[in-house]
Amino acid sequence: MKKTLIAIAAFSVIGLASAQSTATISGTIVAGWIKSLGGDKGLVLDSSSIKFDLVEDLGNGLKVSAATQFAGNSTRGGNVTKEDTSLGLSGGFGTFAYQNTRSSSWAVNYGMVGDNWLWDGVYSSNDGEVFTRTATDMISYTSPAFGGVNLVASFAEEADGSATATTKRSSLGAQYAAGPLSAGIRFIRGSNDTWGSNINKGGFEAGVNYDFGVAKVGLGLDGKRVGNDKSEKSALTAGVAIPFGKFSAGLNFAKRDESNVSELGLNYALSKRSSVYANYGRTHFATGINCNQGNLVLVLSL
Repeated sequence: MKKTLIAIAAFSVIGLASAQSTATISGTIVAGWIKSLGGDKGLVLDSSSIKFDLVEDLGNGLKVSAATQFAGNSTRGGNVTKEDTSLGLSGGFGTFAYQNTRSSSWAVNYGMVGDNWLWDGVYSSNDGEVFTRTATDMISYTSPAFGGVNLVASFAEEADGSATATTKRSSLGAQYAAGPLSAGIRFIRGSNDTWGSNINKGGFEAGVNYDFGVAKVGLGLDGKRVGNDKSEKSALTAGVAIPFGKFSAGLNFAKRDESNVSELGLNYALSKRSSVYANYGRTHFATGINCNQGNLVLVLSL
């Protein structure tokens, strides 16, 4: 649960003042027993993060919003690193935004609805054989909703901060949300001066999920990835989330060619802020090797 602070109190600390502004602080601390895909296991502080969200109401329906997140690693004396940062302007025209973030697939976002807290997620558990993500600087535009449909356009450079990008991507998509149904599809084009004729320069991502009440089910399709060889196959995703009282169970699956990732999570809510997670993950590589991971952790969310 997020803890909202009155702007006068929050901005007195950071040197800002606006009666029309608010600040929100959120974050997580996770600790427990973990077994990684690499075989390491034992007690560990899994992860900790803190996020700051700022919103200023400019009047006449205009708002400026910003967010930045920091994370600490699991070792004593470890470094604190910056994660996602965004800045946006929204109004009746829609939302223009800048983000320093990591790429993601809509097939994952819509299809893999099962909740878990695995150490290695679908982007990192398979050496990039099913899904990958890279640091990006991105500008985007999201239209107002028309009958539940938003249009989304973006331009991204695969670079971090001021680095000169060699790979650039643009996308155009549509998202639909109404009641229990959510769906989206986007088309992507990429460019890099070093890419030859064998490299795929266009792709798409799509997904849909529906909340039946007793269970939420999702499906996704990720085409041949931009920047990879044209011989690559598409990826499929599927997920289900089942709530029952204070418990919830989630199952996710993703597959591309011979490689696949499975995720299973069981969550017990101690309160609105605290939960206990028991998770299991299995990764199958194209070489035929299988690796397992799992954990039992306590998660405190602010």
